[in-house]
Amino acid sequence: MTPADWTELGHSAGTPFSVAHTFGQTGPFRPRNLVRGTANAVLAGCGTTPGVGVPPVLLSGKLAAARITGPGERADALDRLSTALARCLAGGGDGGQPVVAALADTARRYALDHGLFADFLTSMRSDLEVTRYAGYEELRAYMHGSAAVIGLQMLPVLGTVTPREEAAPHAAELGVAFQLTNFLRDVGEDLDRGRVYLPEDLLAAHRVHRDLLRHCRDTGRTDRRVVAALREFEALTRRSYRRAEPGIPMLAPVSRPCIRTAFVLYGGILDAVAATGYAVLHRRAAVRRRRRALVAADGLVRVTAARMTARCLRGGTSPAASPAAGSARARPEEAA
Repeated sequence: MTPADWTELGHSAGTPFSVAHTFGQTGPFRPRNLVRGTANAVLAGCGTTPGVGVPPVLLSGKLAAARITGPGERADALDRLSTALARCLAGGGDGGQPVVAALADTARRYALDHGLFADFLTSMRSDLEVTRYAGYEELRAYMHGSAAVIGLQMLPVLGTVTPREEAAPHAAELGVAFQLTNFLRDVGEDLDRGRVYLPEDLLAAHRVHRDLLRHCRDTGRTDRRVVAALREFEALTRRSYRRAEPGIPMLAPVSRPCIRTAFVLYGGILDAVAATGYAVLHRRAAVRRRRRALVAADGLVRVTAARMTARCLRGGTSPAASPAAGSARARPEEAA
């Protein structure tokens, strides 16, 4: 393809922008770096994430390289991050990494348990090598670091109206519920990456194995055994949502609408999966845009009302969660 060819095609100025600059084709909505249904194929350039222009294109190359580097290099990067975070949490500087500095500052402000960061990094390391889970308990151990700790870390920031330890199990379970939803929705994409998060004993109970999943993925066919296994995994995931839901009223009033919105929309992914006949090996289930907009708008109205109420109760100061205490009250100077 030469400039003469571009002119002949009506592109006299070339094609510098690739995908159109519409909202639905910008940033995270652009074509992904990974090619769906094709293992070990990674894209780079202005037609993929994150966008057009020299800096985004260079970043897309960096992202592509990161996806194809070996586990040794990724493990080294995790070790460097872990070391920098530990040093920063101990007050020894950020090593020139502003994101790490911001994370350490948040940890200090809200008295976050440093052990939760270590647990998270442990699970991230396991992703470099572990590609299967024998049973649900084994998967739960992984999700403690990859999901449950996120709920526990957010709890002091969101604030509570009950003792924090009472809300903690629900917060951890909500993180697990969200990740289980991801596992169910992304079975096909994870399979392309060589991973299966569905417990092997659950699959075996329905006479499903990895080769059958691969066959269904490659051929576009469905199998009643696979559907039955996915349906059981959905039921397991819904149990996590039920265990997590009582924790939402325990949050600070100003935080509840946001978490409730996430709870409803993520739970809606399960409904979408079921509505497609559990065709997650062939396409990504998603909540319809109209539904997302309605739920988000309702959440926005509720959080605005909660903030206005809090300001009235506080005499005009903006409410926020208490960094170190076990309830949802922040000191005004910290909220600012």
